[in-house]
Amino acid sequence: MKTTKDKRSVGRSLVLGLMLALPCLAGTAAAGNPNSREELLQLRDQLAEQTRRIDRLYRALGPHLEDMEAQAADVEKQQLEDKALALELICEVKDKTLTAVGCVSPTAAEFGVITVAGGVRLFDAEGKVIQEIQPPGQEITCLAFSPGGTELLAGTRSGALLIWDLARRSCITVCTNVGRNVGRVAWLGNDRVVWGGYQKYWAEGGTPVDHDKPAGAVLMRGSGAVVWTFRGFVRNDFYSLAGAQDGSRLVVQEIPGQPRGAFLLDGVTGQILHTCYDREHGSGPLSVGISPDSKTLAVGYAPYDIILWHARTGERQKLLKGHGNWVVSLAFSADSRRLISGAGDSTARIWDVENGKEIGRVRFAGESSYVEGVGLAPKGDIAFALVNGHLIIAKVPPAQAPRWRSRSARRSGRNRNWGPRRRTRQGRLARSWRASKGWCGWAWFCFWPDWRRCFIRRCARSWGV
Repeated sequence: MKTTKDKRSVGRSLVLGLMLALPCLAGTAAAGNPNSREELLQLRDQLAEQTRRIDRLYRALGPHLEDMEAQAADVEKQQLEDKALALELICEVKDKTLTAVGCVSPTAAEFGVITVAGGVRLFDAEGKVIQEIQPPGQEITCLAFSPGGTELLAGTRSGALLIWDLARRSCITVCTNVGRNVGRVAWLGNDRVVWGGYQKYWAEGGTPVDHDKPAGAVLMRGSGAVVWTFRGFVRNDFYSLAGAQDGSRLVVQEIPGQPRGAFLLDGVTGQILHTCYDREHGSGPLSVGISPDSKTLAVGYAPYDIILWHARTGERQKLLKGHGNWVVSLAFSADSRRLISGAGDSTARIWDVENGKEIGRVRFAGESSYVEGVGLAPKGDIAFALVNGHLIIAKVPPAQAPRWRSRSARRSGRNRNWGPRRRTRQGRLARSWRASKGWCGWAWFCFWPDWRRCFIRRCARSWGV
């Protein structure tokens, strides 16, 4: 890459070359037309003035020129990536009454958004409002769907915990007042609920205060009895609390007196099972999310990265790089194969959990809009992304079809195909496998939409892949 000094020298050389050539051109023109000679002399004066301007410009921008060129290259790269990874838009909902707090249903393509008035508005995959919730006398601040998707847990500004039955449209109160504004809520299985709120653990100057005070608690949904409490950093606009659907784990972050990481707590006792701390991201996590199969923990950091951890062992698995600002929201698809993340770089990004690659992107207007609400439909084919007053719903590209493998290869883990195959317009032509008779020759077959079964025309039977 040429330096600023080299580029300035090249620019001046070009101008000086033209100036040296002008006298020759002027002499040639004098023999023909006097007016041409005057025009050339005037052009030489203009070039001399242009040279002086170039010198002034380089003196002013020289120290910053390389940084400006690097920023321009980054912008060009970002535009190319946005174009390649852009998702097909289904609809946009622009409504100033919508906040940036929302969550997705684990069983239906539905997304709940808290309104400015403190209610909840449920949207379907086409952006249509299917239900509105406004508890009398309460202002909802956070919400979470139950593992079965039939109930909605909500925390309020006055400290109440409410469970809304979506089918019956009825509400029950778990607790009337937990003692503070509820910042985040989660489920631990179907029988326990979790709430968390902001607790100040550090005074000005870094002095520790109230390190023994809890930031939240686990309650029985039926009686509201406290099972155990926990300490940690809980914030309303960040996904700072996550519970496993099977109730085995609760994920919190930044416990006072511990390394600045994410912590996997035992769902029954509240004891710390694993500390997910990364030295390169010592500034601490901002958001957490645990997969529905309770095997993968996603942690979003400041400034830019996401790390996937094994939720059973606490081991680091993958580093996902791509965001350009704080990662504040995380959510898995129902099959745990995809992850969506929202950050302060105005983007929501979809990742393939298995290989760690970005497979889709949603970009909002502005350079630093925080995408504080994200979610994926149960099949992972629809993405929801939310900023203040703006909800985007988009299609996610389908996952690649799994390769055919023989039954013995599936048992042994070998990656061996079932037999010779070739693609055709109607489907695939391949050797099919029958457990009782072995190979049965050539047969047409096609996949079910879930890619886990196929239909063999010759045998008129469906087989698991």
